[in-house]
Amino acid sequence: MVANAALRLLGRYPSLTANAVRALLLASVTESDRVVDLGQMAKSLEAQRRLTGYGRLDVDRAVSSTSHRVVMLSESAIKVDDVHIYSVAMPGSFFESGGVRTICMALAYDPPVRPTRLDYLANRMSVNLFYRASQDLVLSEFVKNPPTVESSNEEADGDVPRALASYRIPLLPPDTARSRGTNHFGRFERKIRYDRSEGEEIVVAVRNINRWDTPGAQQDYALVITLERDDEHAPIYAEARAQLPALLDVEVETEV
Repeated sequence: MVANAALRLLGRYPSLTANAVRALLLASVTESDRVVDLGQMAKSLEAQRRLTGYGRLDVDRAVSSTSHRVVMLSESAIKVDDVHIYSVAMPGSFFESGGVRTICMALAYDPPVRPTRLDYLANRMSVNLFYRASQDLVLSEFVKNPPTVESSNEEADGDVPRALASYRIPLLPPDTARSRGTNHFGRFERKIRYDRSEGEEIVVAVRNINRWDTPGAQQDYALVITLERDDEHAPIYAEARAQLPALLDVEVETEV
């Protein structure tokens, strides 16, 4: 099924890289039916993820946006121990009452590997989304808090600076679970409307933490962000499409 979906995606967009194909397929998944109940939500979700993965693949969601779901893709290369910052404007419908707003993130990368090492991957990437924090604040906090030896561990929670913790969008599964491999996916659903006075953008921080790669090495990656609104509310695609060139231009790259 995955191979067939990848072929359909490449048939539609033949210039996609392998990382982009993986990220788009990850972003297409829908939640599987809950079949695990261990009494505690966190443990139940982790057990469910181990059993069913991130969810059900939906190739139609991978190959195109809809009027109520916007798929945004960025491909880039990041140095080890560096951070990339992106900004995603929220559609007006996210500030209206009622319904559900869904934000998803998918990341795919292809680091060097050594099967004989305990730290199998040459570098560890993490992605975190923030709301109510400006690009300047997010960037400055990551610059002031460079990666540590502990943050290269796969159990580290994205090494998010403490000052940004209250602004982080709580994607599920959490970073401690999704950053163990090279295919990352996180989803957040919100039923309460966003307040324009608190901010109109989502700031995305992509960090690459060196483990044993060559200093200064570059890592290719593909990042997908999707915004989705329930069908009972105003469509969001046209509005997001009009802002897309600006979204692509605001990427900030800095060494930390």
